[in-house]
Amino acid sequence: MKKLAIFDLDGTLLNTIADLAHSTNYALNKLGYPTHDVEKYNFMVGNGINKLFERALPEGEKTEENVLRVRKEFVPYYDVHNADDSRPYPGISELLSHLQSAGIQLAVASNKYQAATEKLVAHYFPEIRFTAFSANGTSGIFVKKIEQQLLDHQIDLAVHSMKDMPSELQEGLCLGDVMIREDSRDVLVLQHAASLSELKPHAIIATGSKRRKYQLLKLRPDLEITHIRGNIDTRLKKMKDMDLDGIVVAAAAMHRLGLKHQITQYFDEEEMIPAVTQGAIGLELRSDDEALKDMIHKLSLPLDTREIKVERAYLKAMDGGCHSPIGARCHIKENSIQLRFVYGNEEGTILEKSVLEEPLEKEHEIAEMAAAYMKQHVKEG
Repeated sequence: MKKLAIFDLDGTLLNTIADLAHSTNYALNKLGYPTHDVEKYNFMVGNGINKLFERALPEGEKTEENVLRVRKEFVPYYDVHNADDSRPYPGISELLSHLQSAGIQLAVASNKYQAATEKLVAHYFPEIRFTAFSANGTSGIFVKKIEQQLLDHQIDLAVHSMKDMPSELQEGLCLGDVMIREDSRDVLVLQHAASLSELKPHAIIATGSKRRKYQLLKLRPDLEITHIRGNIDTRLKKMKDMDLDGIVVAAAAMHRLGLKHQITQYFDEEEMIPAVTQGAIGLELRSDDEALKDMIHKLSLPLDTREIKVERAYLKAMDGGCHSPIGARCHIKENSIQLRFVYGNEEGTILEKSVLEEPLEKEHEIAEMAAAYMKQHVKEG
Protein backbone atom coordinates (compact mmCIF):
# COMPACT_ATOMS: atom_id res chain seq x y z
CA MET A 1 0.00 0.00 0.00
CA LYS A 2 1.30 3.45 -0.93
CA LYS A 3 1.88 6.00 1.80
CA LEU A 4 1.17 9.72 1.61
CA ALA A 5 2.37 12.61 3.80
CA ILE A 6 0.46 15.90 3.72
CA PHE A 7 1.99 19.25 4.66
CA ASP A 8 0.56 22.71 5.14
CA LEU A 9 2.66 25.40 3.46
CA ASP A 10 2.58 28.59 5.53
CA GLY A 11 3.70 28.00 9.10
CA THR A 12 4.71 24.37 8.48
CA LEU A 13 7.03 24.12 5.46
CA LEU A 14 7.75 27.82 5.10
CA ASN A 15 7.89 30.84 7.38
CA THR A 16 6.11 33.32 5.08
CA ILE A 17 4.86 35.91 7.59
CA ALA A 18 7.29 38.69 6.64
CA ASP A 19 6.50 38.59 2.91
CA LEU A 20 2.76 38.37 3.57
CA ALA A 21 3.03 41.34 5.94
CA HIS A 22 5.12 43.51 3.61
CA SER A 23 2.85 42.81 0.64
CA THR A 24 -0.32 43.49 2.62
CA ASN A 25 1.17 46.70 3.99
CA TYR A 26 2.06 47.73 0.43
CA ALA A 27 -1.56 47.24 -0.65
CA LEU A 28 -2.97 49.01 2.41
CA ASN A 29 -0.64 51.97 1.97
CA LYS A 30 -1.48 52.20 -1.74
CA LEU A 31 -5.16 52.52 -0.83
CA GLY A 32 -4.58 55.02 1.96
CA TYR A 33 -5.13 52.67 4.90
CA PRO A 34 -2.87 52.38 7.98
CA THR A 35 -0.31 49.57 7.99
CA HIS A 36 0.73 47.13 10.74
CA ASP A 37 3.93 45.86 12.33
CA VAL A 38 5.05 42.51 10.92
CA GLU A 39 4.50 40.80 14.29
CA LYS A 40 0.80 41.77 14.23
CA TYR A 41 0.28 39.60 11.18
CA ASN A 42 0.75 36.46 13.29
CA PHE A 43 -2.77 37.17 14.56
CA MET A 44 -4.23 37.84 11.10
CA VAL A 45 -3.19 34.88 8.96
CA GLY A 46 -5.29 31.74 8.43
CA ASN A 47 -8.34 30.87 6.28
CA GLY A 48 -6.93 32.40 3.08
CA ILE A 49 -5.72 35.81 1.98
CA ASN A 50 -9.17 37.39 1.75
CA LYS A 51 -9.59 36.83 5.50
CA LEU A 52 -6.09 38.27 6.01
CA PHE A 53 -7.13 41.44 4.18
CA GLU A 54 -10.38 41.67 6.13
CA ARG A 55 -8.49 41.48 9.42
CA ALA A 56 -5.89 44.02 8.25
CA LEU A 57 -8.48 46.61 7.21
CA PRO A 58 -9.57 49.16 9.83
CA GLU A 59 -12.91 48.85 11.60
CA GLY A 60 -15.68 50.21 9.44
CA GLU A 61 -13.78 49.36 6.24
CA LYS A 62 -14.03 45.56 6.32
CA THR A 63 -16.36 45.28 3.32
CA GLU A 64 -16.18 42.73 0.52
CA GLU A 65 -15.51 45.57 -1.92
CA ASN A 66 -12.51 46.80 0.08
CA VAL A 67 -11.15 43.27 0.51
CA LEU A 68 -11.17 42.87 -3.27
CA ARG A 69 -9.48 46.28 -3.69
CA VAL A 70 -6.69 45.18 -1.34
CA ARG A 71 -6.39 41.86 -3.15
CA LYS A 72 -6.03 43.64 -6.50
CA GLU A 73 -3.02 45.57 -5.20
CA PHE A 74 -1.60 42.67 -3.16
CA VAL A 75 -1.43 39.85 -5.73
CA PRO A 76 0.85 41.50 -8.36
CA TYR A 77 3.20 42.76 -5.66
CA TYR A 78 3.28 39.47 -3.76
CA ASP A 79 3.87 37.50 -6.96
CA VAL A 80 7.17 39.39 -7.31
CA HIS A 81 8.14 39.59 -3.63
CA ASN A 82 6.82 36.32 -2.10
CA ALA A 83 10.33 34.89 -1.75
CA ASP A 84 12.12 37.98 -0.42
CA ASP A 85 12.12 36.94 3.23
CA SER A 86 10.27 33.60 3.29
CA ARG A 87 12.40 30.62 4.28
CA PRO A 88 11.91 26.91 4.97
CA TYR A 89 11.87 26.04 8.65
CA PRO A 90 15.07 24.35 9.89
CA GLY A 91 15.23 20.67 8.94
CA ILE A 92 12.26 20.75 6.56
CA SER A 93 14.24 20.26 3.34
CA GLU A 94 16.09 17.30 4.85
CA LEU A 95 12.84 15.79 6.13
CA LEU A 96 11.16 16.01 2.71
CA SER A 97 14.18 14.45 1.00
CA HIS A 98 14.19 11.60 3.52
CA LEU A 99 10.47 10.90 3.04
CA GLN A 100 10.80 11.00 -0.74
CA SER A 101 13.76 8.58 -0.62
CA ALA A 102 11.63 6.24 1.49
CA GLY A 103 9.03 6.10 -1.28
CA ILE A 104 6.41 8.18 0.53
CA GLN A 105 4.26 10.41 -1.67
CA LEU A 106 4.16 14.07 -0.65
CA ALA A 107 1.39 16.65 -0.98
CA VAL A 108 0.80 20.28 0.00
CA ALA A 109 -2.50 21.64 1.34
CA SER A 110 -2.71 25.42 1.76
CA ASN A 111 -5.16 28.31 2.03
CA LYS A 112 -2.83 30.35 -0.20
CA TYR A 113 -3.96 30.92 -3.77
CA GLN A 114 -2.83 28.25 -6.23
CA ALA A 115 -0.28 30.20 -8.30
CA ALA A 116 1.67 31.35 -5.25
CA THR A 117 1.56 27.89 -3.66
CA GLU A 118 3.04 26.20 -6.72
CA LYS A 119 5.65 28.94 -7.22
CA LEU A 120 6.92 28.83 -3.64
CA VAL A 121 7.10 25.05 -3.54
CA ALA A 122 9.01 24.95 -6.83
CA HIS A 123 11.37 27.70 -5.65
CA TYR A 124 12.26 26.31 -2.24
CA PHE A 125 11.94 22.56 -2.87
CA PRO A 126 13.00 22.02 -6.51
CA GLU A 127 14.17 18.44 -5.88
CA ILE A 128 10.93 17.30 -4.26
CA ARG A 129 8.21 15.70 -6.41
CA PHE A 130 4.89 16.65 -4.81
CA THR A 131 1.98 14.54 -5.97
CA ALA A 132 -0.74 17.17 -5.35
CA PHE A 133 -1.37 20.76 -4.36
CA SER A 134 -4.51 22.05 -2.71
CA ALA A 135 -4.88 25.80 -2.50
CA ASN A 136 -7.66 28.21 -1.64
CA GLY A 137 -10.19 28.54 -4.44
CA THR A 138 -9.22 25.31 -6.23
CA SER A 139 -12.29 23.28 -5.23
CA GLY A 140 -10.45 20.81 -3.06
CA ILE A 141 -7.80 19.63 -5.51
CA PHE A 142 -6.02 17.76 -2.74
CA VAL A 143 -9.17 16.00 -1.51
CA LYS A 144 -10.04 15.08 -5.08
CA LYS A 145 -6.56 13.64 -5.53
CA ILE A 146 -6.99 11.40 -2.49
CA GLU A 147 -10.46 10.37 -3.63
CA GLN A 148 -9.15 9.62 -7.12
CA GLN A 149 -6.52 7.37 -5.58
CA LEU A 150 -9.33 5.52 -3.80
CA LEU A 151 -11.29 5.15 -7.03
CA ASP A 152 -8.15 4.03 -8.91
CA HIS A 153 -7.44 1.38 -6.23
CA GLN A 154 -4.08 2.99 -5.40
CA ILE A 155 -5.23 3.20 -1.78
CA ASP A 156 -8.09 1.43 -0.02
CA LEU A 157 -8.89 3.74 2.85
CA ALA A 158 -8.61 7.47 3.64
CA VAL A 159 -8.68 8.61 7.27
CA HIS A 160 -10.10 12.05 8.05
CA SER A 161 -11.35 14.06 10.97
CA MET A 162 -15.07 13.49 10.40
CA LYS A 163 -15.97 17.12 11.16
CA ASP A 164 -13.83 18.23 8.20
CA MET A 165 -15.70 16.06 5.71
CA PRO A 166 -18.05 17.77 3.21
CA SER A 167 -21.72 16.88 3.37
CA GLU A 168 -21.55 15.32 -0.13
CA LEU A 169 -18.94 12.74 -1.19
CA GLN A 170 -17.76 11.94 -4.69
CA GLU A 171 -19.78 9.28 -6.52
CA GLY A 172 -18.42 5.81 -5.86
CA LEU A 173 -17.18 6.66 -2.36
CA CYS A 174 -18.77 6.38 1.06
CA LEU A 175 -18.01 6.68 4.76
CA GLY A 176 -17.57 3.57 6.84
CA ASP A 177 -19.31 3.05 10.17
CA VAL A 178 -17.99 5.03 13.13
CA MET A 179 -15.59 3.59 15.66
CA ILE A 180 -15.53 4.87 19.24
CA ARG A 181 -16.29 8.59 19.26
CA GLU A 182 -14.18 10.74 21.55
CA ASP A 183 -15.66 13.43 23.79
CA SER A 184 -17.46 15.78 21.38
CA ARG A 185 -17.36 18.86 23.61
CA ASP A 186 -15.26 22.01 23.23
CA VAL A 187 -12.88 22.97 26.02
CA LEU A 188 -11.22 26.06 27.40
CA VAL A 189 -7.48 26.06 28.11
CA LEU A 190 -6.54 29.07 30.26
CA GLN A 191 -3.16 30.38 31.36
CA HIS A 192 -4.16 31.95 34.66
CA ALA A 193 -7.89 31.91 35.42
CA ALA A 194 -9.67 28.81 36.76
CA SER A 195 -12.83 29.16 34.65
CA LEU A 196 -14.57 31.24 32.01
CA SER A 197 -16.40 33.24 34.69
CA GLU A 198 -13.12 34.11 36.44
CA LEU A 199 -11.48 35.58 33.35
CA LYS A 200 -10.66 39.27 33.68
CA PRO A 201 -12.79 41.74 31.68
CA HIS A 202 -11.79 41.94 28.01
CA ALA A 203 -9.56 38.88 28.28
CA ILE A 204 -8.07 37.70 24.97
CA ILE A 205 -9.19 34.22 23.88
CA ALA A 206 -8.06 32.61 20.62
CA THR A 207 -9.93 30.19 18.37
CA GLY A 208 -9.91 29.31 14.69
CA SER A 209 -13.66 28.65 14.59
CA LYS A 210 -16.50 31.10 14.04
CA ARG A 211 -18.88 28.61 15.65
CA ARG A 212 -16.83 28.73 18.85
CA LYS A 213 -16.27 32.48 18.64
CA TYR A 214 -19.92 33.45 18.32
CA GLN A 215 -21.11 31.06 21.02
CA LEU A 216 -18.34 32.21 23.37
CA LEU A 217 -19.33 35.84 22.90
CA LYS A 218 -22.89 34.93 23.90
CA LEU A 219 -21.47 33.69 27.19
CA ARG A 220 -18.99 36.54 27.69
CA PRO A 221 -19.67 39.50 25.34
CA ASP A 222 -16.73 41.46 26.80
CA LEU A 223 -14.09 39.01 25.61
CA GLU A 224 -11.70 39.86 22.79
CA ILE A 225 -11.60 36.93 20.37
CA THR A 226 -8.54 36.60 18.17
CA HIS A 227 -7.85 34.11 15.39
CA ILE A 228 -5.39 31.27 15.79
CA ARG A 229 -4.34 28.38 13.57
CA GLY A 230 -2.03 25.38 13.71
CA ASN A 231 -2.11 22.02 15.46
CA ILE A 232 -2.76 21.70 19.18
CA ASP A 233 0.91 21.93 20.20
CA THR A 234 1.31 25.05 18.04
CA ARG A 235 -1.78 26.68 19.57
CA LEU A 236 -0.64 25.94 23.11
CA LYS A 237 2.77 27.43 22.32
CA LYS A 238 1.22 30.52 20.73
CA MET A 239 -0.96 30.99 23.80
CA LYS A 240 2.17 31.27 25.94
CA ASP A 241 4.38 33.14 23.45
CA MET A 242 1.70 35.72 22.67
CA ASP A 243 0.50 35.92 26.28
CA LEU A 244 -3.08 35.06 25.37
CA ASP A 245 -5.47 34.46 28.24
CA GLY A 246 -6.64 31.20 26.70
CA ILE A 247 -7.72 29.15 23.71
CA VAL A 248 -10.80 27.11 22.80
CA VAL A 249 -10.16 23.71 21.19
CA ALA A 250 -11.83 20.31 20.84
CA ALA A 251 -11.76 18.02 23.84
CA ALA A 252 -11.12 15.09 21.50
CA ALA A 253 -7.82 16.54 20.30
CA MET A 254 -6.59 17.18 23.84
CA HIS A 255 -7.59 13.69 24.95
CA ARG A 256 -5.95 11.92 22.00
CA LEU A 257 -2.70 13.80 22.55
CA GLY A 258 -2.59 12.97 26.24
CA LEU A 259 -3.12 16.62 27.21
CA LYS A 260 -6.29 16.17 29.24
CA HIS A 261 -4.54 17.58 32.32
CA GLN A 262 -4.17 20.96 30.58
CA ILE A 263 -7.92 21.44 30.10
CA THR A 264 -9.33 24.17 32.37
CA GLN A 265 -13.03 23.85 31.61
CA TYR A 266 -15.37 21.72 29.51
CA PHE A 267 -18.27 23.53 27.86
CA ASP A 268 -21.67 21.93 28.31
CA GLU A 269 -23.45 21.25 25.03
CA GLU A 270 -26.10 23.76 26.07
CA GLU A 271 -23.37 26.45 26.33
CA MET A 272 -21.45 25.57 23.18
CA ILE A 273 -22.92 23.15 20.67
CA PRO A 274 -20.07 21.17 19.07
CA ALA A 275 -19.20 21.02 15.38
CA VAL A 276 -21.12 18.43 13.41
CA THR A 277 -19.54 14.97 14.11
CA GLN A 278 -16.82 16.46 16.35
CA GLY A 279 -14.80 13.75 18.07
CA ALA A 280 -15.36 11.13 15.35
CA ILE A 281 -12.88 9.72 12.83
CA GLY A 282 -14.09 9.55 9.23
CA LEU A 283 -13.09 6.47 7.24
CA GLU A 284 -13.63 7.00 3.50
CA LEU A 285 -13.61 4.02 1.16
CA ARG A 286 -15.02 2.76 -2.13
CA SER A 287 -18.76 2.13 -2.06
CA ASP A 288 -18.35 -1.33 -3.60
CA ASP A 289 -15.64 -2.52 -1.19
CA GLU A 290 -17.93 -4.77 0.82
CA ALA A 291 -15.10 -6.65 2.50
CA LEU A 292 -13.58 -3.47 3.97
CA LYS A 293 -17.02 -2.15 4.92
CA ASP A 294 -17.65 -5.34 6.84
CA MET A 295 -14.27 -5.16 8.56
CA ILE A 296 -14.93 -1.56 9.68
CA HIS A 297 -18.46 -2.47 10.76
CA LYS A 298 -17.13 -5.14 13.12
CA LEU A 299 -14.98 -2.52 14.84
CA SER A 300 -17.68 0.16 14.97
CA LEU A 301 -20.28 1.27 17.48
CA PRO A 302 -23.80 1.22 15.96
CA LEU A 303 -25.14 3.96 18.25
CA ASP A 304 -22.30 6.38 17.42
CA THR A 305 -22.77 5.63 13.72
CA ARG A 306 -26.48 6.44 13.88
CA GLU A 307 -25.89 9.70 15.75
CA ILE A 308 -23.22 10.76 13.26
CA LYS A 309 -25.59 10.12 10.34
CA VAL A 310 -28.22 12.38 11.89
CA GLU A 311 -25.71 15.20 12.45
CA ARG A 312 -24.40 14.95 8.89
CA ALA A 313 -27.97 14.94 7.60
CA TYR A 314 -28.54 18.26 9.40
CA LEU A 315 -25.35 19.68 7.86
CA LYS A 316 -26.53 18.64 4.40
CA ALA A 317 -30.05 19.99 4.95
CA MET A 318 -28.59 23.36 5.97
CA ASP A 319 -26.34 23.40 2.86
CA GLY A 320 -23.37 23.76 5.18
CA GLY A 321 -19.74 23.07 4.36
CA CYS A 322 -17.10 21.89 6.80
CA HIS A 323 -16.13 25.52 7.60
CA SER A 324 -19.65 26.91 7.99
CA PRO A 325 -20.57 28.23 11.47
CA ILE A 326 -22.95 25.31 12.04
CA GLY A 327 -23.02 22.77 14.85
CA ALA A 328 -25.11 19.82 15.97
CA ARG A 329 -25.05 17.05 18.56
CA CYS A 330 -27.38 14.07 18.44
CA HIS A 331 -28.17 11.74 21.34
CA ILE A 332 -30.18 8.58 20.76
CA LYS A 333 -31.90 7.34 23.89
CA GLU A 334 -33.94 4.23 24.63
CA ASN A 335 -37.22 5.58 23.26
CA SER A 336 -36.37 9.03 21.91
CA ILE A 337 -33.87 11.01 19.89
CA GLN A 338 -32.54 14.45 20.74
CA LEU A 339 -30.83 16.86 18.35
CA ARG A 340 -29.28 20.07 19.63
CA PHE A 341 -28.32 22.42 16.78
CA VAL A 342 -26.95 25.89 16.03
CA TYR A 343 -26.61 28.11 12.99
CA GLY A 344 -24.70 31.34 12.59
CA ASN A 345 -23.93 33.53 9.59
CA GLU A 346 -20.39 34.47 8.57
CA GLU A 347 -20.59 37.94 10.13
CA GLY A 348 -21.87 36.75 13.50
CA THR A 349 -24.96 38.94 13.37
CA ILE A 350 -27.11 35.80 13.50
CA LEU A 351 -26.64 33.00 15.99
CA GLU A 352 -29.59 30.76 16.70
CA LYS A 353 -29.72 27.62 18.85
CA SER A 354 -32.48 25.11 19.49
CA VAL A 355 -33.12 21.51 20.51
CA LEU A 356 -35.62 18.93 19.33
CA GLU A 357 -36.56 15.75 21.14
CA GLU A 358 -38.74 13.33 19.22
CA PRO A 359 -39.87 9.69 19.41
CA LEU A 360 -37.24 7.27 18.12
CA GLU A 361 -39.41 6.66 15.05
CA LYS A 362 -38.36 10.16 13.86
CA GLU A 363 -34.66 9.22 13.65
CA HIS A 364 -34.58 9.62 9.86
CA GLU A 365 -36.64 12.82 9.88
CA ILE A 366 -35.33 14.87 12.78
CA ALA A 367 -32.45 16.44 10.83
CA GLU A 368 -34.81 17.81 8.17
CA MET A 369 -37.17 18.98 10.92
CA ALA A 370 -34.32 20.85 12.63
CA ALA A 371 -33.16 22.45 9.38
CA ALA A 372 -36.69 23.52 8.47
CA TYR A 373 -37.16 25.05 11.93
CA MET A 374 -33.82 26.86 11.78
CA LYS A 375 -34.34 28.25 8.27
CA GLN A 376 -37.81 29.50 9.16
CA HIS A 377 -36.69 30.94 12.49
CA VAL A 378 -33.70 32.75 10.97
CA LYS A 379 -35.87 34.04 8.13
CA GLU A 380 -38.46 35.41 10.55
CA GLY A 381 -35.73 36.89 12.71
